[in-house]
Amino acid sequence: MNKTLSNLLHTPPLYNSVEFVNKQFQVSLLKFYREPEALALIDKAFREADLQMNPLDAYSLYSLARMQANVPGSMAEIGMYRGGSAAIICQLKGDKKFYGFDTFEGLPSLGNEDEKWFRENQFSAGQEEVAQYLARFTGVTLTKGKFPESGSILNGEQLSFVNLDVDLYKGIIDSLNFLWEKMNDRGLILIHDSHLGGVKKAIAEFLADHKATSFDCGCSQTALVRIS
Repeated sequence: MNKTLSNLLHTPPLYNSVEFVNKQFQVSLLKFYREPEALALIDKAFREADLQMNPLDAYSLYSLARMQANVPGSMAEIGMYRGGSAAIICQLKGDKKFYGFDTFEGLPSLGNEDEKWFRENQFSAGQEEVAQYLARFTGVTLTKGKFPESGSILNGEQLSFVNLDVDLYKGIIDSLNFLWEKMNDRGLILIHDSHLGGVKKAIAEFLADHKATSFDCGCSQTALVRIS
């Protein structure tokens, strides 16, 4: 997206108006084309946990997590906010373990590659509140800290699905490099906001150095699949 247009669209009054109209349109599409169970789960995440993704991206998360429930390995999410996307994953994971990671203090400091409308500590949510929201699910472990430094609990784990939603270049590239060897054959990493300059740069650099199958999905997501 052109940076001037992108910055304009992210001015609060205009962004909120565009987001509302866009969300209503996408919800209408999902109601017409997709199963009611998915829409109900996505709507619940919006209402209860302020899910920070558009409905089509949320459906991609739902669809891919459901698919990956049939691949051996645990599931994880890096960047949880209030737990809306984690709840979607946990509803679909079956008896798999789920690992959730977040600073629970919002975004860390920004780099030169990152979009300037972000701000440090944005998207902050308390760990106890998120843990309480996910308490109805079994096999859930939450870890506070900056990932991947906080990710030692994953050492020895094999993963089938990871939702990676950290917004910033360094967080994406460091997370991908840490996670890749832990992905099972056919394991999938879903990266949110892949239209952003910093995220896009991180994905391109990672793909230049690693053998992975990649595809775009939803409105602003890229999926990476490990084929051993």
